[in-house]
Amino acid sequence: MIRSDGEPGGAGAAGLAAAAGAMLGAGLGGVGVVDRLMLLRLSPPERIGEMFGLYGLAGKFSAVIGPIVYGAIVATLLETLDKGAYQIAIGSLFVLLLVGTFILRGVPEGTPENEEAAVDALTEGAAA
Repeated sequence: MIRSDGEPGGAGAAGLAAAAGAMLGAGLGGVGVVDRLMLLRLSPPERIGEMFGLYGLAGKFSAVIGPIVYGAIVATLLETLDKGAYQIAIGSLFVLLLVGTFILRGVPEGTPENEEAAVDALTEGAAA
């Protein structure tokens, strides 16, 4: 939205940001479920704990890398591009997302039988 003084912003922009946040939250919530399911399908049942540990480590790694890349780009380009530095930094995160998507294209889906065996191994371990 454009305010009356010609600058971006205003009440419409806040509503647009809220709608975008709701859509992103709904999409990322689904990813959180599907990635654990895929991990169960791909992992050998006897190594499921190890795989979830690596999954957690990868999550921590990505939680550090994204802000570092964003901050480095903004710090480097802010003087020359002003507000454009923020747009390029967000674009760089999109590039990281595309790289991840490209890497995951080669990963097989796994089998539901492996998922069932992994769940059985988890429930047996919890009962012991």
